[in-house]
Amino acid sequence: MASEQLVVVELPEGGKPRIILDRDELPLLRRDGDTEYRCGACDVVLAEQVWQWEVRNLVLRCPSCGAYNEVRK
Repeated sequence: MASEQLVVVELPEGGKPRIILDRDELPLLRRDGDTEYRCGACDVVLAEQVWQWEVRNLVLRCPSCGAYNEVRK
C-alpha cells in the first residue's frame, strides 16, 4: 500500500468552500483503496486504504495535533 504525507494548510476566512473532516476517532476515513495519508505535522495516519480521488477536495483535521491537512496538488 502506498503512503503519502499530507500538506498542512491554513483555513482561509471566506473564499472557496471546503469540506472538512473533523472528528476525534482515527482514522478519519477508511475505505478499500490503495493509499494511506498521514498528517503533515505529526505523521499520524488520518486516512487508510483510500483512493486519491476520495480525498482530493477534503481538508482533514488531525485529532492528535489539530493541524489541517490536504492532499498535495
